[in-house]
Amino acid sequence: MPRKQTRTFSSLKKKTVLIGLFVILGLALITSIMNLNSSNVSSLIEQENVHYQKKLIANAFADTDEETQQVLNIDLALAERSIGSDDAPLVIHEFSSLSCGHCAKFHNETLDQIKQEYVDTGKVKIVFHDFPLNRPALTATLLSRCLPKSQYYKFTQLLFKTQEQWAFVPQFQDLLVQRAKLAGLNQEKALLCLMSQDLMTQLIEKVKTTSQKYMIQSTPTFIFGDGDDKIEGALPYESFKEKIESHLKK
Repeated sequence: MPRKQTRTFSSLKKKTVLIGLFVILGLALITSIMNLNSSNVSSLIEQENVHYQKKLIANAFADTDEETQQVLNIDLALAERSIGSDDAPLVIHEFSSLSCGHCAKFHNETLDQIKQEYVDTGKVKIVFHDFPLNRPALTATLLSRCLPKSQYYKFTQLLFKTQEQWAFVPQFQDLLVQRAKLAGLNQEKALLCLMSQDLMTQLIEKVKTTSQKYMIQSTPTFIFGDGDDKIEGALPYESFKEKIESHLKK
């Protein structure tokens, strides 16, 4: 076997082994979201010996090219994901989990109507906020954030439409990586994404901060405007239409 190919296989094997380690860390961190306690998160990170893990990651990434390492750009990964015009008179903040059945119901049955009538016409902008509630959702969220921004909406819509196929089966990670590959994230980049402890930690911190700001207790939750009004749950389109119209009249 050529020397370069041997090194590549060895690197991928190393990265694959590390995935399990970081998924375990992810589970511990996601538990802390629900109690929104910063000290608990810090304690969990310390228990997992983050310094040593980062050293392992640095070694694993040492032989990757510049294009591959771009997947680890934390600022780009955590930048706003939204649909609609920045000049829209009404902003709706959606908090959802990719493995949440009620969230899927909203995306599959209601969002398209809202998009056609209010988003595509420049009246509403929807900002998507991650609120992963379990291991499959966390894995899906990381991959969605590592994709180019232009692919985020299509990818998450695909995950909601096919939720029953991936969210509740043991091989969910393989299925999610396959879907990410279809969206343009090759397998090596997907593995790098899932192993990024920095991305995972900052994602969890962002979830906590925004959840505290808007007092999010469940998914899906929709915050209208500056946060003085909300809808909790996958209510029918008529309920959203009434709420949107009332805000647009203000």
